[in-house]
Amino acid sequence: MNGRTEFHIGSHVELLRDLSVGNVGTGSIDAIVVPTINPERVEDALELAERLGCVIVLLCSTAPQVEKIRATHRVPAGALLIAVPPEYDHRLLDFEQRKFAKHTDIATKRNIGLLLARLCGWRSIFFLDEDIRGMTPSMISKAAAALTEYSVAGFRVLDFPDNSVVCHAHRASGGQQSTFVGGNCIVVDTHPVETYFPDIYNEDWVFIYDEVAKGSVAVVGELRQLQYDPFSRDAASEEFGDLIAEALVWALHDGLNVSSLFFWEDAIDKRSRFIDEVDARVRRRAEEGRLPGSDRILARLAEARARLQEIKPADCLSFYVTWRENVDIWRQRLRSLPTSLTVREAVDLGAPLVPGASAPGTGFSAHPDPWRLPALLVNASEKTCAGEPSSRIRVIFFRALAEPFSRPFTPSESANPGLLERTPTASAALASGRAQASGRLAASVSSPPRPAADAASATLPLAVVSMRA
Repeated sequence: MNGRTEFHIGSHVELLRDLSVGNVGTGSIDAIVVPTINPERVEDALELAERLGCVIVLLCSTAPQVEKIRATHRVPAGALLIAVPPEYDHRLLDFEQRKFAKHTDIATKRNIGLLLARLCGWRSIFFLDEDIRGMTPSMISKAAAALTEYSVAGFRVLDFPDNSVVCHAHRASGGQQSTFVGGNCIVVDTHPVETYFPDIYNEDWVFIYDEVAKGSVAVVGELRQLQYDPFSRDAASEEFGDLIAEALVWALHDGLNVSSLFFWEDAIDKRSRFIDEVDARVRRRAEEGRLPGSDRILARLAEARARLQEIKPADCLSFYVTWRENVDIWRQRLRSLPTSLTVREAVDLGAPLVPGASAPGTGFSAHPDPWRLPALLVNASEKTCAGEPSSRIRVIFFRALAEPFSRPFTPSESANPGLLERTPTASAALASGRAQASGRLAASVSSPPRPAADAASATLPLAVVSMRA
């Protein structure tokens, strides 16, 4: 049963391959990518990364969030913490043409994860949201093993279900509503999957859409999500993305052509009738005293309806056509990048070189607008930089990456140590860091501690990093 009505399909699981029962073997994960705004919720993800022995990338929204994770959690060696401000953009991410306002920053964070995967040669990455629970190494290894046959392997999340506001209202009023695999817990093979996350609600459905169409998405088990109040969210901001994603997946069920205005006229009409249908059920249940909080639900449905009335079929078709063009651009950019950098080299994406100058020892020129990540590594003997103790801060500028790239880098093309490493006093380093912090990305890299014998020059398992667009 897929909960299909005249205007809505409540479940799309028949489009997925069920591998939840049976043994598919074990595989390995190269990295876990976690977009987060709640530092207190990342403990499970950090523990999972340590048990799997893989890199974890925590993409926060502010530098204080990064600092809170450092202060309150045991961060495993090799972890990468990045603060991505809401307004952040970069030349590698500026290709997307969109008519509507950006939904949230989660698409940008996930796309940064995809860029890092390409630069570091990570083939299997696990996109994980901070509020997902129940992960075990064996479950994630099973998902990784499924990538030998499928491009994406995900998990069902039935408790607490992650749906749009409108679909939660559908369920609350008695409709049959399931969940679909999504970016909150999917393992992706980055070699065949060369799409990106668009800046709309349900960006993860669009990201895996082509793989679903090819029958290359599998379900390998079930995970849980922390409960939240779905009717505290703004339904209007979700409406365009919910309309697009539900219509595209409906087309996969019925083999419909999505490249026509007629398809999108019909999709908008179905969506309008679906919202009206849910509204009527909510009102009926409210009159019967069977639906507490119905006023809030009706208010959310009114938001969705008002937003839907602003959307035209041409808007939807334009999004679809432009998205296809954007995928081609994204694919070209991915294929132009080097693919065997270390995490530190990949994090830099542009050293502090004079625009247009040649980077000695690298074989390329710096881009006029590079993506910069200068890193400050603090000596283990220093508890703070503020007092300017006698020990000094090492400022390390990793490799600069130029765009466009004419060819991948080779391991022998190492950066010039004289260019990349300097040892100014603490005050000079802090002044430089403050000057470069404005409007940039902040990040932390956790590195394995050096042996005790080298304590004088050992560094803390952390590097505070800034990135400029």
